[in-house]
Amino acid sequence: GIVALVGMLRAPRSPRGQAPMDPAGQITAVLALAALVFAVINAGSHGWADPVTLAGFAVAVLAAAAFLATESRQSNPAVPLTMFRNPAVAVCTSAGLALNLGYYGLVFVFTIFFQEHRGASALMAGLMFIPMTAFTTLVNLLAGRLTNRHGPRFPLITGQVIQTLGILGLLLVTEDTPTPLLLVLLVPLGIGGGLAVPPLTTAMLESVPHERAGLASGVLSAARQFGGAIGVALLGALIAGQLWTIDQASEYLGIQKGSARGLLSRRSVQRVDSI
Repeated sequence: GIVALVGMLRAPRSPRGQAPMDPAGQITAVLALAALVFAVINAGSHGWADPVTLAGFAVAVLAAAAFLATESRQSNPAVPLTMFRNPAVAVCTSAGLALNLGYYGLVFVFTIFFQEHRGASALMAGLMFIPMTAFTTLVNLLAGRLTNRHGPRFPLITGQVIQTLGILGLLLVTEDTPTPLLLVLLVPLGIGGGLAVPPLTTAMLESVPHERAGLASGVLSAARQFGGAIGVALLGALIAGQLWTIDQASEYLGIQKGSARGLLSRRSVQRVDSI
């Protein structure tokens, strides 16, 4: 952190630009995202047909519609919708959301798994993610070099493929899976995310004019944070049994019932309901 601050002091200053506020667009965007996350979280404990859940989804839809209507009419919108006519912007935004959805959703699930099924303390559960996060840091450095040498496409696609394979591998985890093996199975999740994010940022910034670089960075960051929030909410609802029963999910995915049930057991459900 200190090194980063020193580097910022030595970086050249960007010219200041005057941009009018867009309170209507900002308020409707925040309301739509917050309402959607709230509705999914509430569905995990009270069900999808619960009146509060349905009201949350209704607010999210109405706020999203108001946001689109507001931004399409504003002369200086907070998020110019014309940005998303560029396929690169749309793909990068979607990819950022998906990456964080899988990453943080599974971190949430395995945090509960380590504490409830392995008897780990909160501190020990956090330490169990060190191998995964260490590889994320190391691969981040490599991703920058690969992006400079080959462009963003190759490391971005490779990272997404590795993370997808890692997620599929984690579906085979059972209550009896040895802890060292489990920690190894988490590593591809970190490698994939670490490899994909730097080129994702590069591709996003390269796809917009220089004067919109800050806006593009903000949109990508917001999409990633929203993906993380939705990932935690969706997988929390899955643990609580509100998306599918565990046997239904196992049958659909072709997984041994014991594998899914070992990871998403009744004790985990009780843990989520108490949060």
